[in-house]
This record gives sequence, structure tokens and C-alpha cells, in this order.
Amino acid sequence: MIAMAGFAAGWSLPDGPEPSDSAAVASNAVETTGREQRKRDLSEQLLDEQERMTLHKSTASLAELLATGHECQFNEEDIVRLVTMNPAGAMDFLLTNPVAPSNYAVMVTEAWARRDPDRAIAYLRTKSSYLADDCLAKALPVIYLSRPKLVAEVLRSKSAQWQERYLNELFGETFRVRKSGAPPEQESDDPFFDDGQWTEVRFGADLLDCLASDYLREKAKARWERNEDDEPTTPGRQTSPPDPHTWNPATYDKNDYHQRSQLFDELRTNSEETVNLIAANGNEAARGLAMSSIMGRFPSDPEKWPEALESLEAPMQQLGVIPSGPPSHFEMGPILYGEAAGQWIDRQPLALRRAWALSFVERWVQVDPRAALAWAEALPKEANRDAAFQIGLQIWTHEDPLTAVARVEDLPQGELREAAISNAAATWDCIDPAAARQWVGGLAESPGKTRALERLKR
Repeated sequence: MIAMAGFAAGWSLPDGPEPSDSAAVASNAVETTGREQRKRDLSEQLLDEQERMTLHKSTASLAELLATGHECQFNEEDIVRLVTMNPAGAMDFLLTNPVAPSNYAVMVTEAWARRDPDRAIAYLRTKSSYLADDCLAKALPVIYLSRPKLVAEVLRSKSAQWQERYLNELFGETFRVRKSGAPPEQESDDPFFDDGQWTEVRFGADLLDCLASDYLREKAKARWERNEDDEPTTPGRQTSPPDPHTWNPATYDKNDYHQRSQLFDELRTNSEETVNLIAANGNEAARGLAMSSIMGRFPSDPEKWPEALESLEAPMQQLGVIPSGPPSHFEMGPILYGEAAGQWIDRQPLALRRAWALSFVERWVQVDPRAALAWAEALPKEANRDAAFQIGLQIWTHEDPLTAVARVEDLPQGELREAAISNAAATWDCIDPAAARQWVGGLAESPGKTRALERLKR
């Protein structure tokens, strides 16, 4: 308490250096005022070595940390903070400064692509260097599930030489990526924390026609097929290759390139008849691809989205498949039609509400946080209520911490409130550690406060 009182007193010191501080103030006059310097000096005096390093790491820019030789390992929370604060600034430094490790550029790229794929890709497409190309190639698998059309556009825009350079990396590897709308990965014992937020992704047949030549398409196809699981065969027995020009909805094999390519083309050119055929006799893989095709045709005009959402109900019932998330270009939907879209989601099966809740709130909260969190709080707990509320709260706390924590204090007692205290404190700590500590210190004793204090010590 004495330390906190002294810390608070430092914020009320008058301007102008005291004799003992004059040298420090003078040396930093270009960067800060005398009053701000005394704040920093006083705060550092009240912290032990580990706390000083944590504070420096959570408030300094990436450029400052690396340029000053600050040796620290960045975890995912640190990278998410950098991406939240100023991703373009961090990447500008990482792409041009020789002291910056290249793996940090990749880490920031992947986190940025997950958070804001359009801006991340737009930024990287303006850069011309081998490292920027490497980052772009790493970003494409990350956005493949949510932005397939953008991935195709980028591939088509690249030269044959670029495509060949990254061909094996893109078409020959399986990528483990965070699901769209998944909360940032972190070690946590909060009630809302959920595993299973990763999925395996690989480029498939739908991107082969984006390559510049038949040679590259055949090379990519060979690389892709080389990693498929081989069918077990009896030694000495000759097996006939499958007919590449036929597919059966009941026995459709998603790992067969020829079947997948043909079904994809038929869904694109003769959608209604193909969907009806699959609905009548299709296996799970065929039904999943049919639903993906329907979601891929979601209109880009926001004015048509409310009607398009209603139109999804029929194919969901027909195919018996719940889309894994909102359409890839749905980002502006909740912004323009948050209440209407929320009401539509509320009427849907529990599986859809659970799958869409996080992505929906994550976008809606950026424009109308009160409405977005009220909607999330009203969800059934089994519909990802806690995760949706917490991800929305984290975004709101970063934008407006005072208002956000006031909302936390108004929550009724329970697990949701305790997790909210912990998450709001950790998010605010990235922006203003002193204010976060002061807020947590003033709360009544509770499991959420205890958890928050543990996270603030990191």
C-alpha cells in the first residue's frame, strides 16, 4: 500500500526537475517532459527486476525492444499486443532493420493475418523483398479458410517465378491454424477458455487454376498428392486406378484429387442440381463441400445480407450441415446489421450459434460494444457465451478501458464476472499497467481479482 501511494503521488508531482533528478531529465528532454520522466523513474524504483522487464516489454515498441538489445522471448500474447497496437509499424521495422529476427516478422504476419486478413495482405502486397515474400507466403495458409477468394487473387497476381519458389511450401505442407474467430491462445484457467481452436489446412484443387502454367499445376498437384495417405494394397495384387471423371455422392472421397476437382466444378456451374443430388444421397464429405460452396456464394453487397442469411436456413436443413463460421466476407455485416443478424443467429440451431458467436461478437463490438456484449451475455452458456463475451470485452477494453471495466463491475456475481475481471485487467495492463493495477487493487476480494493479480505479475 505504501508503494502504491508513492506511485500515485508521482503522478501529481509539479512540472520542473528536482535537483536529484535534473541529470536524468536533461538526458531525456528530447523524448519526454520532466514530469513524465519522474513518473517513469519512480515507477521503476517501486518494481523489482522482473517487474521492470515485464513493464518494459508490455509498453515499449518492438523497434525499441530490439534496437536497444533487449533480450526477451515473445509469446503469442506479446505478438497479439503488437498487432493490436500498430501492426504496420511493427512490420515496417521488422522488414527493414537488420537487427530484427526474421521469425518475428513471420509471427507478427500470421497474427495480423488472423486478426485482419485484408489489411495484412494489402500491406504485404506493397512490399518487395525476400522477407516480405516469405511473410506473404506464410500468411496465405492462415487466411485460406476465411478468405479463399483473396488467396486466389494473390496467387494469380504473382509471377511464375514467385509461384514456383513457394510451390512446395504452399501445396506440399499441412498447416495448423487458428479457427476463424477463435480467442488468442493463452495459458489460462478462466472458465471461458476452450481448447480445440486449431484446424489442419492445406491448399487444394480449387487453387490449382490460379497457377501460371500447366507445368506448375502438374508440379503442385504431384506435390499435393504425394502427401496423401496411400490406400493399403495387397502385395502382388494390381489395383485399378479410379476413373478420374466420375464421382458418387455416397462414396465421395475428399482425398481424391479428381473427384474433388470435378465436384467443385459442378457445384460452381450447376449448383442447385448438384446440391439436390448430394442432399439425397451424399456422404458427410460431399455435404460439407456443398455447404462450403453455398457459403462461398454469399453476396458481397451488404444490403443483401439480411435476406441471404434467411436463405441459408433451407440448405442447412436440406444438407444437415451447420456452416463452421460466418461467410468469409461477412465482416461488415454485424457492423451494418448487428441487431438483425443477432436475431437471426438466435433463431438457429445451437451448433450454429456456438460456431458463429465469437466471430460475430468480435466484429460487432468494434462498432457497438454495449449491444454486442449484451447479445453475448444473453446467449446460452453452451452456445459459447463466455468465450464470445470475453473476446468482445478484450477488444472493448483495449479501445475504451474505463467504460469497459465499468461494464465488468455491473456484471452479476458468477463465473462470467470473475473471468471478465481477469481478462479486462490483463488487456488494460498492455495499455496502462498502473491504471490496471489500481483498478484491480480497488476491487473486492474474489477469485477473479486473485487471477487478475497473478496475471499482472507476469
